[in-house]
Amino acid sequence: PWFSYPEVVSELRKSYPPKSRRGVVLILTSNDDAYAAVALSILSEKFLENGSRPVTVMDSEAHSSSLPFVAREVAKNGGAVLTSLRSKDQDVVAQLRDALIGAGELVHMDIADESEAYNTDADIAVEGISSTPVESAMIVIDRLRELSLIAD
Repeated sequence: PWFSYPEVVSELRKSYPPKSRRGVVLILTSNDDAYAAVALSILSEKFLENGSRPVTVMDSEAHSSSLPFVAREVAKNGGAVLTSLRSKDQDVVAQLRDALIGAGELVHMDIADESEAYNTDADIAVEGISSTPVESAMIVIDRLRELSLIAD
């Protein structure tokens, strides 16, 4: 009460929620569609168990011009979008980063395989050869906790 009027504080809290309540878009880039699908399924379950935000899993077939729009709207409303892309679709990751400015957080995880090294621009890089999808998903969850994007 000494800082500001309660109405102003309420509006500020709506506009600037804590990181654990902000929208987040998680993109997995990989050349192994089956590995990415299993990792996304595990991540979706972990988000739902946490219960801090609604989760939207976007099928890799749905990637078109609508992905940045859908991701921005879900993130703007505090939700989570989980999706996977082929490793060669790095321009889509850049488009999403631009679309999410001011709306939510983007976390990019790249899963390397024997034919391609991981992307050095990714927020999280995992050697898919030496880790299972479950291990990769747990690495992501731990990183999201470090970034305060999900609460314990």
